[in-house]
Amino acid sequence: MTASRKDSIVGREADVIVTDPWEFMTEVGLGPLLGHVKSFEKNERRFTRIVVDLVHPVTYRGKLIVSITATSRHRDTPTVDAVLNGVGMPANMEGSPTIDKAGETHPVPLLGEIRIR
Repeated sequence: MTASRKDSIVGREADVIVTDPWEFMTEVGLGPLLGHVKSFEKNERRFTRIVVDLVHPVTYRGKLIVSITATSRHRDTPTVDAVLNGVGMPANMEGSPTIDKAGETHPVPLLGEIRIR
């Protein structure tokens, strides 16, 4: 990937749509979470990992989630070009909370979709 293409992905707005667990949606809300792409990994023509920093961190089960790490959920996930043109990427996700008082983080498992704007 050329530097200009990489630069055009990092920093782009992204919607994080959480579909599971249901408790997340009832506690945080049904709408997408707005964020910015912080980093990504890909192989061949598909994203394998996208990290999104949330514009407005959310609290779920007492944990303040500041970013979402998404990994492709299916082998035949949409191509990089499709995702960059608004097609959602089904994803296994982890909400990364801030560091707790003991100096540890405990990621929150989530399922959903990432849509890059």
